Amino acid sequence: MTVRNQVAIVGYAQSPIERRSGRALGAIAVDTARAAIADAGLPIDAVDGFVGSSMLPSAGGHQPVDGVSVVSPQWLARSLGASPCYVAGFDGIGQVSGSVAMAVNAVIAGAADYVVVHRALHNPAGSYHGNAMREVRGEIGRASCRERV
Repeated sequence: MTVRNQVAIVGYAQSPIERRSGRALGAIAVDTARAAIADAGLPIDAVDGFVGSSMLPSAGGHQPVDGVSVVSPQWLARSLGASPCYVAGFDGIGQVSGSVAMAVNAVIAGAADYVVVHRALHNPAGSYHGNAMREVRGEIGRASCRERV
């Protein structure tokens, strides 16, 4: 029996859901990733891939700071002390499903054997979508994807 082109979820963890946490988002992500890796029965050094989405907070005056307000796959891997072969981020519509698809493709392609997929998100204090900008300028019209290349 061959296992080629077969992928499985072997570990899972989720952090508590809180409106405002007293801990940095990165600390929560590291603890949750450790729990998922342990749930899979793996040591951290067996994990050779990290995929996630660090999109948001993206509006207002909130400056994204890796490990504080966002958690990139690179930051998570480094904070866990891992040495991955494959690290990728997915930013766009369908952040979780896009991240899962990238992880599946990495395993099928042989770029990684065990990939942590994460999504760390928080609710920043203050006016989330508050923005001091009152005017936007630019060209009117929209080029198709093919026309932009």
